[in-house]
Amino acid sequence: MADYTKKEEGMSYDTKTIITVLALIFVFPVGLILMFVWMKWPWWVKLIIGFPVALVGLAFLGIIVVAMLATIDPSAQISKAKDAMIKNDAMEIVKATARYYSEKGTYPWGKQVNYQSDDLAKEEWLKKLVSEDEIKQVVVERLQTSNKLSVIMNEAGMQICFMENSVGKNKICVPETK
Repeated sequence: MADYTKKEEGMSYDTKTIITVLALIFVFPVGLILMFVWMKWPWWVKLIIGFPVALVGLAFLGIIVVAMLATIDPSAQISKAKDAMIKNDAMEIVKATARYYSEKGTYPWGKQVNYQSDDLAKEEWLKKLVSEDEIKQVVVERLQTSNKLSVIMNEAGMQICFMENSVGKNKICVPETK
């Protein structure tokens, strides 16, 4: 016969069992921990219960990770970063050309104001900008590996344009026209 006069300290075993089962269902990793720490079930029962629960929990986490990757779309983010780098490099060339003109009174390609090139990466005057320390060689090298860049120079100023790598395939020009 059980001794009901003795007062038990802490939670009863039945309460721990209910908490553990609910935690196994609703709070995946906590339920596994509670099952292995609190419960005095045989090891084979713990493994039989723990393995499927762990698989379901890992599958759920896998679905969440895949959904996050699909939302973030890493290839689009990389493409946007490359576009931003090209835009910054193109702006560096615009600034270097302006500095060159302010110091020398002529453009690196010559005196003519109206100038147009369909492939900026192949232009020899970029070497002048590098040799005059107006721009770094690494900027020119990055532009030579990027898509074809066009440059337009007229009375309104210099503008460098390229086709965006991102989803929209838009033409980007720096400085931006309003």
